[in-house]
Amino acid sequence: MTRRPPSLPAPSSDPCTLIDDVRVSGVSEAEGVDATLSSDTSTLTIETGVQVELDYPGVFAVGDLVINGVRYVGGRYGTATHPEVFSGPGVIKSKSPGTALILK
Repeated sequence: MTRRPPSLPAPSSDPCTLIDDVRVSGVSEAEGVDATLSSDTSTLTIETGVQVELDYPGVFAVGDLVINGVRYVGGRYGTATHPEVFSGPGVIKSKSPGTALILK
């Protein structure tokens, strides 16, 4: 039996969009931003080599933060944690995935 790879969707039906040079501006708190952009259910994925300017003074909330293929646990990320990726005064707040209880 030969397995065939799944076919790609037709360009007119592809739900994905790739964009460059994205800037999130004018955000003071997550509540003031459209819920589809800043929410505990959104995912922010930053590919290798991408520079992100956080051009706002507040916090932008996401459910998951992935930088260079690595998923980061809940916390606040920006120039203090990743100066090679982020610039500007803003902060990305990644939702905490919950409590981990490890018993040995």
